Amino acid sequence: MTDVRKNLIVLALILIGILLTLVVFNLGLGPGNPRSRTSGSLRGGQKAQILNTENSRVYPSKLSKSEVNFFNVKSRINKVIFYEEIDSIVYETDFEGRGKKEITKIPNVAEIIFSPNGKELIAWLNERRIIRAAYFEIFENKKLYLPEGVRAAAFSPDGLKIAYHFYNTETGEGNIFISGPDGSNPTNIFKTRISNLKILWPDNNLIIFYTTAETGLIAFSITPDGKEFKRINEEDISFYLGQNIKEKTILDKLGIGASEVKLSPLADYLIFINKDDGKLYSLKIK
Repeated sequence: MTDVRKNLIVLALILIGILLTLVVFNLGLGPGNPRSRTSGSLRGGQKAQILNTENSRVYPSKLSKSEVNFFNVKSRINKVIFYEEIDSIVYETDFEGRGKKEITKIPNVAEIIFSPNGKELIAWLNERRIIRAAYFEIFENKKLYLPEGVRAAAFSPDGLKIAYHFYNTETGEGNIFISGPDGSNPTNIFKTRISNLKILWPDNNLIIFYTTAETGLIAFSITPDGKEFKRINEEDISFYLGQNIKEKTILDKLGIGASEVKLSPLADYLIFINKDDGKLYSLKIK
């Protein structure tokens, strides 16, 4: 009887062990189950799986909690600055989402362009159904309205000046001006009757302005002193508008669709707006 009792005890222990093993694996805690691996939450700075690919080793870092339409990578430092419409706040963070902090609150924004150093911006504000451009020195909480009629602008590569398109609806006349970022010391370099120009300032000595017509893009280039002016073809303007095609291709190969993408100063991160959720992410590429 003693031997039978011992055998029953051993058999019971074996059965208990088998049952515990089955419970562990059914709960998803086994080493072969993907759920047993730690997965980051979707809070800012945490890793987020947004890929339409089986390559689960690549995890971008989510930088924003909501949709972002305007952002810029700050020159010479590993920081990104962006605007979240949900709370009307400009934020700054590093490329991994660490140290995210509020910089300033700007309600009623229709559009924003950031300076290369991230210390200044120009915002078009929708106030009482009138959209007007304003200059902000965001760390000093300084705000100055630009002249009424400023419809588009671009910072120079060094951030010391802006080129802007001014249009007078009463006279139907417009001008391209060069000025300080706050609109000081304006210089008229070009006259135009086109009302809906967009402006780029990709190089120190090259300003581009363009518009869309039924026949396609119509674009011109001009030097900041206004002395050299010429029309440029659609292929050239497409180059400047699509300067980040290489970076978008990298994301496309990973199954990530990006509406806008920028490369970090050291070319080690891609900062992009994800097409699927509109949020801002970063991806370390080397």
